[in-house]
Amino acid sequence: MVPGQGRPEKGGHMTMFGLEVTRHPSSRVGWSQLYDWGEMTLSEISGSSYTVRRTAELIARMPRDHIIVAVQVEGQSRVRQGALDCELLPGDIAVYASLRPYERIFPGDFRTIVVTLDGTLISGRHESLDVLAERKIAGSRGLGRVLSQHIIELQREAGAITDHRGVIAHSLAMLLRAAIAASPQADADDSRRSRTEHLRAQVTRFVDEHLSEADLTPDRIATALFVSVRTLHWAFAGSAHTLSKLIKARRLQHAMFALADPLRAELSIADIATDAGFTNLSYFSKAFKEAFDTTPGQYRSRALKTAHLSF
Repeated sequence: MVPGQGRPEKGGHMTMFGLEVTRHPSSRVGWSQLYDWGEMTLSEISGSSYTVRRTAELIARMPRDHIIVAVQVEGQSRVRQGALDCELLPGDIAVYASLRPYERIFPGDFRTIVVTLDGTLISGRHESLDVLAERKIAGSRGLGRVLSQHIIELQREAGAITDHRGVIAHSLAMLLRAAIAASPQADADDSRRSRTEHLRAQVTRFVDEHLSEADLTPDRIATALFVSVRTLHWAFAGSAHTLSKLIKARRLQHAMFALADPLRAELSIADIATDAGFTNLSYFSKAFKEAFDTTPGQYRSRALKTAHLSF
């Protein structure tokens, strides 16, 4: 256990436990108790009026692959990560991932309990940790209430628990999975769809911004967006394109627009192919023909002639 007392602080920023803390002039921050059981940690935090953030820089400095389960005990807070943007009232739970940037805002007096669970405890063999994160569980009913009260009681008695901590951690992970599974199906489907669409949009934007780079691989994209490669492929599983096909399609579309651009008429087809991320001209020509049923040269000739006539 690591004890600590909150005290009034002047406004400003500080970093602790891998988080950036923004304090207001009247802020009161206290990390009252922290229990580290290896696969699981429990901490109870109380204070007033401050914001905590886990930034990309802090993630790179302290890359801990955990699922975070936050229970609002008193007061309220707002949690933001990816597609998740929710308000927590007493009893409510937010589930989010440690390897993705997040923000938690406490507008007034509050008390919260934060549990971190090792990623191996919560994710299944065929399921990514990211799929389970970015969600709110209502603590007013059903298994959400059971989970909320269980965590509150566990924190209260944690100082007296010296044995079977691993069993407790695994049991809590199972209860969390059950509470997630028991969430109203419509809400769960909407939440999953929202996270998927948000991630697809992020991937598409990143691909468009880095088309010309040959190392535009799933590994690189996953690292940049703070998700696993498995999550990337999962997000595109139900779409018309796999991730690899998306990258190829966006590159071909970029090349098609460039070939039709009169301002780029002096560029060679090889230059345009390279700018779109193709390192092999023969492969580019074949892929372009398969996609648009014409060669790059033929398409360019017709497009530039049409542009000249229109002008």
